[in-house]
Amino acid sequence: NNLGLIYRRVHEKGGDAALSHLDQSQLLRKSFEWLKAAAEGGFAMAQKNFALAYANGQGVRRDDTQAVTWMRRAAEQLEVEAAYMMGEMYRQGRGVPLDTAEASTWYKRSAEAGFPKAQYTLGMLHLEGSGLPQDSRQAEMWLNFAARQGHAEAKNNMATLHAQRGEVEQAASIWE
Repeated sequence: NNLGLIYRRVHEKGGDAALSHLDQSQLLRKSFEWLKAAAEGGFAMAQKNFALAYANGQGVRRDDTQAVTWMRRAAEQLEVEAAYMMGEMYRQGRGVPLDTAEASTWYKRSAEAGFPKAQYTLGMLHLEGSGLPQDSRQAEMWLNFAARQGHAEAKNNMATLHAQRGEVEQAASIWE
């Protein structure tokens, strides 16, 4: 996984003297090969990064179906960012049929494991009633979890909710 990421970063920065014998496409291909080896070995973080290579066409032709396959493998091992990204794939219908209920399931897995982006997203889905029943208590709970981890949009939304209820001191304390 680390070698794959190193090759990708070298590609993104435009090269490195030690790797000057490789052109940019070869760097991405090397990155892909190392990520593949680690992903096939069952390493969840590598599976997520391998999925991202497919999703973004880095070192390989873009393939959303392969991206979902590998992202799911990582998410099932509770790689929290991968679980969040599975939610995104279902919400966007990318590589899978659009399914907001399935997206919510993946967001919840990630959120329960403590991933702030998932907590924020789950809170917003509950707040808006998008793919989940509108539930202000659940929304506030998830937004609060994310805000306490420093998620700026969650903090802003929590402050706004408090201000709308006239709870000015609580709103102000969120930004202290």
